[in-house]
Amino acid sequence: MSEDKQDEMLQALIDKMTPKLTEAVLGQIGAKVDERLTGIAKKNDQLLGELVKQKDHSSDLAARLASAEKVSNGGKFDAGAATSPVLLRKSDARSVAKYRAAKTEAEKRGVSLEIVADD
Repeated sequence: MSEDKQDEMLQALIDKMTPKLTEAVLGQIGAKVDERLTGIAKKNDQLLGELVKQKDHSSDLAARLASAEKVSNGGKFDAGAATSPVLLRKSDARSVAKYRAAKTEAEKRGVSLEIVADD
């Protein structure tokens, strides 16, 4: 066989094999990619689950702290104290120290500060 004929046959073989080899390699790569993506998705779900649990625990703790701050009078819940504003007489509001103390108390309880007329 001549060298040209061998080159032609070799090129024909390469042309026939290339699509099949490419298909086989792409199939293997696709399987590996799918496997890795599945692993990443599982890890992502696990991490998101842990994050949700941490947020639940922190919100539970915040709710407990908020309710603990509202408890007063020997361990009894005072619903009025939780929602009623801090009242400050007009004459007391003129005192910077009394005004600041009342404002701090209102902020601590999460209510408003109201200045009322002297009776």
